[in-house]
Amino acid sequence: MMKKLEKRYRIILGKKIRELRKIRNLQQIDLAYKLGYSGTGAISMIESGERGMSHDKILDAAELLGVHPCILMTDKEFSTSELRLFTDLTKLLEQSPKSSYIDTIRMILDAALQKI
Repeated sequence: MMKKLEKRYRIILGKKIRELRKIRNLQQIDLAYKLGYSGTGAISMIESGERGMSHDKILDAAELLGVHPCILMTDKEFSTSELRLFTDLTKLLEQSPKSSYIDTIRMILDAALQKI
């Protein structure tokens, strides 16, 4: 049972990585180098669900792909339009002046994503 769950999670993670990479107009080689891989093989295997990612690599990938790490860590599938919305929202939050309402929005998003 655990193996099936792990495989399902890897497949979902791979789909999200691929879609977010495309949204950000990155080639596999670009993402590979930025994540410390020597070529596209690892990214190809991640995107196809054949290979998982370490927690640290997921955190790095989330930052590079412009989303909160929980978007990649959840086993929920998101459409391309939902992923685009997450990247737009993350960009907006990063560009906004640092103030208390930003922290409030982040807490709301974190809470909402835990319920998804």
